[in-house]
Amino acid sequence: MAARGDLGPADEEQLEADAANAGIGFARTPLVCVIDADSIVEPDSLLRASEPFMHDDGRLVAVGGAIRVANGSRVEGGSLQEIRISRDFIPQFQVCEYLRAFLTARVANAHTNTLMLISGAFGLFRRSDLIEMGGYRHDTVGEDLELVTHIHRHMREKKRPYRIAFVPDIVCWTEAPASLEGLANQRARWQQGALETLSFHRRMIGNPRYGRIGMLALPQMILEDLLGPPAELIGYVLIPLAVLLGILDPMAALVFFFVSVVFGCGLSVGTLALEEHQLRRTPTAKDLLRIGWAAIVENFGYRQLNLWYRLKGVKRYLKSDSTWAAVPREGFNA
Repeated sequence: MAARGDLGPADEEQLEADAANAGIGFARTPLVCVIDADSIVEPDSLLRASEPFMHDDGRLVAVGGAIRVANGSRVEGGSLQEIRISRDFIPQFQVCEYLRAFLTARVANAHTNTLMLISGAFGLFRRSDLIEMGGYRHDTVGEDLELVTHIHRHMREKKRPYRIAFVPDIVCWTEAPASLEGLANQRARWQQGALETLSFHRRMIGNPRYGRIGMLALPQMILEDLLGPPAELIGYVLIPLAVLLGILDPMAALVFFFVSVVFGCGLSVGTLALEEHQLRRTPTAKDLLRIGWAAIVENFGYRQLNLWYRLKGVKRYLKSDSTWAAVPREGFNA
């Protein structure tokens, strides 16, 4: 496929995808781990990630794990010493998002082999498969999403049985954007990357040749990433208008909003408690309260900001603007 990266040395002006491809080409081991520079893996994460490969019959191509927000936690010598929830709202909101994304949806997707993303923050891959496919594509700002989509496409076109796994007790800690500027750049890039991936692999959409990926996973991406932002924007306009015009009962609108808030709050708090129990860590009451409060407050401004940033990503995609917008980092607390 065109625009795949060169698996050779990278220079300072090349992109993240080129640097990852250089590492893949340089490696001599059967497995390669791709990890962001601003991420911290727990001591046994690599062992846990490699274990599924040891018990596999050769079908396993990649393994991903849960990504957790490290903002507010105590880090010493590159090691996470104490887990804390940040006092700032922006990281707290992202804790809620990451919990919902990594410990609910992706577990189900992996079970049906429809996992479409292994985060660039941490992933373990079979090197021979990556080399065969040409590595990461460098003409997209969403190279991690595009790579996994390409894995599905490549394996199905070759008619080879394969599997992409997600192990929730593999934990990688990352520094989430702590400012609105950083959040805006990240979410616009994610949105643009999703649209680019859909465009690159549009022949798969609705194509029975690609099984669940073409008939289920990619159409779901269309609903979420292509139709989702304009539909949400229209909803913010039409629902208040319908209430004002008497078309929609105000009480029905309030009940619907209340149920959605309670569901989101319960999902975030419950997921945090279950994950900490699985990892044999006890979340403090203060942490649970912070997450519960953030899951409520995120509906009043944060979701709307996210929508605006996603619409900016749509605009960047339509303009074919592939400039990498940097996310300002404050660094881990040492």
